[in-house]
Amino acid sequence: MAGILMIALGLTGLGYWIYQQPSLAVEAAHDDLLDSAQILQPSIEAVLAVDTAAAGSDVSEQLVLINADARSLFNVAGALPTTLNDERSIAADIAGQALEGSRILNDAYAYRSAVLPILVVPDFETDPALITLDDAAATFGLWQTHFQDVIAALPAGMMNELEGELTLISANLEVLQTRYLDALRTDNPGGVAIVVHELNTSLADAEMLFHVEFDEMSTIAQAQFIKALESINLLFG
Repeated sequence: MAGILMIALGLTGLGYWIYQQPSLAVEAAHDDLLDSAQILQPSIEAVLAVDTAAAGSDVSEQLVLINADARSLFNVAGALPTTLNDERSIAADIAGQALEGSRILNDAYAYRSAVLPILVVPDFETDPALITLDDAAATFGLWQTHFQDVIAALPAGMMNELEGELTLISANLEVLQTRYLDALRTDNPGGVAIVVHELNTSLADAEMLFHVEFDEMSTIAQAQFIKALESINLLFG
């Protein structure tokens, strides 16, 4: 009789354990999701805490972490049971918003690395007595070729106003070079200075446009990160 009772109690305990498993699995999956969201959160907050226009490698490192942690969160969300569909949806939003913000900032930094060096004022000689025409033509030509190669390699549609300005500058370089060399040939330092000044002014205007559009991209990225943090708070709500 005692043996039968022990068997019955054992079967009851086993049945209760089996009954609990789905609930425990859901709870564990939910905990994994919250853990993944908590891992992502500090990296987003770190990026939002800095001046993205002035920052460099430190933000880039955080963006790498955001990408990895957001993809991890997305994978965890994809494995959730159907009873956690709402949480899956929120987590997918978090991952998408974080990845989009990271993509925009990475694009902005890559664009900055390519464009700002070609907007530095070129060191063209303005004294006809200090340079030969061949050397002047070679110097201007090398700079022009590099400038136009960089522009041609830029992705379209990222900074539209700047791209338009750079295209105008590029189209005018042949004329500027001709005027520059003619002024040197005729021993006209004033004419040389005017050409160099016009080019420098155009480059400075392009740099101003860059900073405006970079700030716009940064603002859009920050908005995505803020949405991601709001969604994380909703997940923990």
